[in-house]
Amino acid sequence: MEGCVDNYNDMEEIRRMLRQLTERIARIEARIQIGKSSDGERCVNPYLNRVARIDTLSHGSLDREYEEDSPFHYCASLCESSEEGHSYSHCVFEGDICLLKQLLNDNPSLLYQLTPRENTAFHIAMQFGHTKVVAEIYSRCRSFLTQQNLDGDTPLHVAARVGCFSIFNDLVREIPSMSQTDFRNENNGMFETLRMGNRGSNTVLHEAVKNGHIKLVQFLLIIDPKLASVENDAGESPLYLAARGGMFEILNQILKSTASSAHGGSDGQTA
Repeated sequence: MEGCVDNYNDMEEIRRMLRQLTERIARIEARIQIGKSSDGERCVNPYLNRVARIDTLSHGSLDREYEEDSPFHYCASLCESSEEGHSYSHCVFEGDICLLKQLLNDNPSLLYQLTPRENTAFHIAMQFGHTKVVAEIYSRCRSFLTQQNLDGDTPLHVAARVGCFSIFNDLVREIPSMSQTDFRNENNGMFETLRMGNRGSNTVLHEAVKNGHIKLVQFLLIIDPKLASVENDAGESPLYLAARGGMFEILNQILKSTASSAHGGSDGQTA
């Protein structure tokens, strides 16, 4: 009986968090609709157009795992157990850079809090296109750039998926100046970082192609043309994904960038 009560309380707490998240995203979406996020960064963000799915989730069954591409996947609470933790979550979601600096100066350990899906504040700020928050977090912990969540996504995977070009561009250009300590003493560099695969072995180029971000695709192919030769776990190359999605401009960009791009696709198909 006691276990049933605990489960009920857990479900109520999750529903409470989801209601809060719905309200937060609704406020952010209102700002995005006028063309900019709170700190002025233009950002193509398909996730913010799906608030209704979170509302459905909060009133429906929470026994099933939420979808991979839902906002809740990234925005489950960083640290709601205290007033300070709640404020920290709030300023990361909303892009409140002044409050963020104040909280982190008072309690630097807040920076290392993770969501249940092991997203850092860096992942979340990237998801919402909060340029100033991204810059502040990066300045305090450069190693976050290559930290993976439970799905294997680095913050660069998130940026490539969402399509915030200026953030992605700035961070990639920072990679050559990173030390081995920043890379957690792994033998990483520019190319190794960009070629990191997530749980499905998708690179940042796979994510940019799948979501139709041609400016990001062009940038990545200039920086590292060999990304076009990497296939994911399903055997899918960026070229195949572009062909399957009917994204002919991206397909042409890949073909022009390198003569050795992979053509493989899932189930034995090719581009």
